[in-house]
Amino acid sequence: MALDNLISVSFSKHELKELQNHLAGIEALLKGKTVNLTPEQRRQYGRIANQNKLLVDKAKDYMGQHPNWIPRFLDKKEFVRL
Repeated sequence: MALDNLISVSFSKHELKELQNHLAGIEALLKGKTVNLTPEQRRQYGRIANQNKLLVDKAKDYMGQHPNWIPRFLDKKEFVRL
């Protein structure tokens, strides 16, 4: 059992064509709604690690408890949507 290849997958030509069609449909739906960031933009925006996520979640809590503390430049609806 330990030597069995459990992830070996093969597709027929018809299945591959179906996959390509579905992927093309997904790409068409996403076109114009997604943005490609440059490497410089990726460095600028960074990412939210688990440690930072706790801070963001705490900020959401405070925004709910004290709406008058929200800075005017922050779009609360967009922030909470994420």
